[in-house]
Amino acid sequence: MSLFRGIIIALGIYFLVASMLPIIGYQIYIYGPLRVSTINLVAGELFFLVVIKSSSLMTMNYFILNYLKNRRPLSSVAPLLVFCNFIIGFGFVFFIVADGVRWTHWVFLLLLCLLSLILHHENKKESNNIFKNEW
Repeated sequence: MSLFRGIIIALGIYFLVASMLPIIGYQIYIYGPLRVSTINLVAGELFFLVVIKSSSLMTMNYFILNYLKNRRPLSSVAPLLVFCNFIIGFGFVFFIVADGVRWTHWVFLLLLCLLSLILHHENKKESNNIFKNEW
């Protein structure tokens, strides 16, 4: 295994751990002294930043795994679709776990589900056309 692949694997493990820890109320910091601290999941501005952070880290982890398996996205919409799906997944889980979630948060999650369906349709359409003129 090359040094680059080792670093990529280590980053993938960190991204996986750092994205899942907020679900149980912890956050890991690797800058400065390595430490794990508790976070309070109450719906508000910081709550949504935690959802975005977990979704971003898991999206990067998804593409790291695809890179290690030599799989490339077949369309330019695929990263947006993956990120949107992780926001929906983490949003749902954090809405269940957190305090102070209002009905407007669930409406936003439903709008993200609609966006995900649109992105899925565009991803299918674009991935079918990507190799059409290659032969």
